Amino acid sequence: CLEAGSLLLIKTHLSQDREDGIHKLKQVIENGKALEKFLAMVAYQGGDVLQITDPNRLPKANMQIELLSTKNGFVQDVCAHTIGVSAMKLGAGRSQKHDHIQHETGIVLKKKQGDFVQKGEALAVIHTNQALEEQIRNELFNAFTIGDAMPQIQPLIEEVML
Repeated sequence: CLEAGSLLLIKTHLSQDREDGIHKLKQVIENGKALEKFLAMVAYQGGDVLQITDPNRLPKANMQIELLSTKNGFVQDVCAHTIGVSAMKLGAGRSQKHDHIQHETGIVLKKKQGDFVQKGEALAVIHTNQALEEQIRNELFNAFTIGDAMPQIQPLIEEVML
């Protein structure tokens, strides 16, 4: 994230180079100006800034269901599309314009690609107000590929072009 922000500062001539950009970004994070600006943006758009400063004010789902691994191994892959569609089906998004979003609903991933997982350990926690349908549980479970060997993890950024 700091890398991308640094590139933006260079493009807008607010920074001379990558290191200077990262230094400036860290400075506004540490002195609180970044949070102050973020809170102002949320307030301007009609959001409740108290939910940011006090996360206990966020709505909470009635149930938190752990999705448990059935075997030991390394997480080879996590299908983000499947996770997103499953979250939408649970109410965290819309499939049609008139659908109501349940803001307390969502999926918290506990494991990512390359992580070791033991049988019985949580891959994810599903926050929902409704019973978890077997189909959605299976889709979520199948979103995680677990294998015996540590996967080769590709870098998120292959090259920075200025």
